[in-house]
Amino acid sequence: MPWPMVHFAIASELISEPSPELLLGSLAPDSIHVRTNTRTEKAKTHLMAEAGRFATDEELEAFFESNKKLAYSDPKFMQYLCGYIAHIYTDRVWTFDIYPTYEVHPNGRSVYTQDVSKLEFMILRNWDGAREWLNELNVGRAFDLGGLLNLRCISIGERNLSF
Repeated sequence: MPWPMVHFAIASELISEPSPELLLGSLAPDSIHVRTNTRTEKAKTHLMAEAGRFATDEELEAFFESNKKLAYSDPKFMQYLCGYIAHIYTDRVWTFDIYPTYEVHPNGRSVYTQDVSKLEFMILRNWDGAREWLNELNVGRAFDLGGLLNLRCISIGERNLSF
């Protein structure tokens, strides 16, 4: 799965100046790593009906629909929700389109970690606005989505982005 800067970069492609809530939402499904690393919990935060089966486009749409009333009444929640859904979609694409090339490599996991670390560093150093994204995490509001999260998304950023 991609690391935080990739999720931030995608959020910035959705909206050129991503709000703090969009950025927090783009990390929220992985906030589970701050508390635990069990696959069951990760499956829940990533809207998987069962571990390893990613939500379909239709299931992501249904998730949006189930939160639509609050999203339309609260622009910050709308941003957060869009970031959350973008994260899950990105993980799905990453898992099927990018990661498989590493699985066939004898040292695939090690090479993957090196490549993703480089990518994180390159985005942080070269992407317009990347440094500000980290500051935005401190002012954004995180939301609880149907009991899915006990949010401490900022901890992920602090843990993974300290170059």
